[in-house]
Amino acid sequence: MWHIICYDISDDRRRTRVARLLDDVGDRIQFSVFEVRLPAEAISHLVDRLEQEIDLQTDVVSCFAICEACRDRARTCGTGSPLTEELVWIV
Repeated sequence: MWHIICYDISDDRRRTRVARLLDDVGDRIQFSVFEVRLPAEAISHLVDRLEQEIDLQTDVVSCFAICEACRDRARTCGTGSPLTEELVWIV
């Protein structure tokens, strides 16, 4: 399932750690917004890891599930990149 994950983190070190974690699993579509496609169990694990990286009293990380139909209707205007296609990893 696709997810949009965004954050508002004031501390540079915490923000960098969160961005690196999200860079490993998704695509940055704006400075603090990532598109991620992972199964539900993996998203749950990712959110647990994000909670360990942030200050729960001052930081915000939001994760929004996006259905295929909604994702197919997404539009990008201006200089932004369109949402990416599914990546396939062959091991």
